[in-house]
Amino acid sequence: MDNTKQNVDVGKYVKDIETIKSLLIEADEKPLIEYWAFITWGIFIIIGSVKQFFTANYFSLNVTDIIFKIWVPIMAVAGIFETVAWIQKMAKESIPLFSKLSIKFFGSCTLICIIFIILLNIFIDAGLSGYLPVIVCFMIGTFFILFGTLIYTPMLYFSSFIIIFGTVIYLMNIQNNIMSLITGIVIAGTFITAGITAKRNQKEK
Repeated sequence: MDNTKQNVDVGKYVKDIETIKSLLIEADEKPLIEYWAFITWGIFIIIGSVKQFFTANYFSLNVTDIIFKIWVPIMAVAGIFETVAWIQKMAKESIPLFSKLSIKFFGSCTLICIIFIILLNIFIDAGLSGYLPVIVCFMIGTFFILFGTLIYTPMLYFSSFIIIFGTVIYLMNIQNNIMSLITGIVIAGTFITAGITAKRNQKEK
């Protein structure tokens, strides 16, 4: 009788452990921010790319002006939307805002941005601003690698696509405003597709 009870208890414990494990795996496959943040970034990137194309052609802005007058404001606004998406997602999942995963992810993103800014200055000072689309592709690809590794595995597919695209740009050695526009549209499309993918994943869950 005691042995039967012990076997039942052990079976119950094993089942509980399996349930907890499945919940942890499921939690790991959930994006850290709401899916619409990716779509919002895509829309803002399209706006910035189109604006850069026309202003560079008709107003002859240099690289520094393009960065500070176009991209810094756009990234600031998009960053606000991303923050809202992050807070909303954490509240929905009942996860602390500053969880270990959040700190690890956003800390790594900050480091990537710092490295990108340093490379940006080096390339501009060296007169290699034509290669900035390549650097941007590699930076965005690194972001998707980070997101895919820490949070949502399918994002690794998007990282591969962006890095391959950046490599092709480099090998073709195309340096003009049209290529910058195409690069922006490709990156924007990748963000929007990533957002749609994350949305479908949430529905399936």
